[in-house]
Amino acid sequence: MKAPALLDAAERLAERARKESWPDAEYLVACLQREVTAHGPVRAQAADGIMLCVGGALCLLLVGPSSPYAVLLPMLLGTGVRCGLLVTADVAAAIRSAPVDKAGLTSG
Repeated sequence: MKAPALLDAAERLAERARKESWPDAEYLVACLQREVTAHGPVRAQAADGIMLCVGGALCLLLVGPSSPYAVLLPMLLGTGVRCGLLVTADVAAAIRSAPVDKAGLTSG
C-alpha cells in the first residue's frame, strides 16, 4: 500500500477510535486527513482547497428551484469534501507553525 503516513498512524488512530467510541466515518476521515497532510506543502493544499471550494460554490449557482436532488447532492458532497481538505491543511499549518513549548496548545 502506498500510503506511508496512513500506515504509520492507522494503529494509533484505531486505538484512539476504540477508546473514544468514534463512529466508523470519523475514523476514516482521521486516516484520510493524515495521508492528505503528509503530501506536498501545506500552502499548496490550502490553495487547492480554496479553489475547489469556490468552484463548488459556483456550481451551486447552476442549481435552480426545480433541480432534482440527483444534481444537487453530488455538488454538496463534493463541496463538503473539498472544504474538509482545506480545513485539514489549515489545521496542519497551525500545528506545524507553533513553537515547541506551545505545541500542546495547538494540538488540542
